[in-house]
Amino acid sequence: MEIMDEFSTQLKLEGRDNETLIDYRLTLVDILAHLCEIYRSSMNR
Repeated sequence: MEIMDEFSTQLKLEGRDNETLIDYRLTLVDILAHLCEIYRSSMNR
């Protein structure tokens, strides 16, 4: 979460809105879910 806070601060300094940050958060959640699914499927073998 610290990384996302730093990224949010950087976006504000660049004059961008938080909608860009929301897109990145959704992508990050999707990546984490995918990695968890891979881990879970590897444990079943």
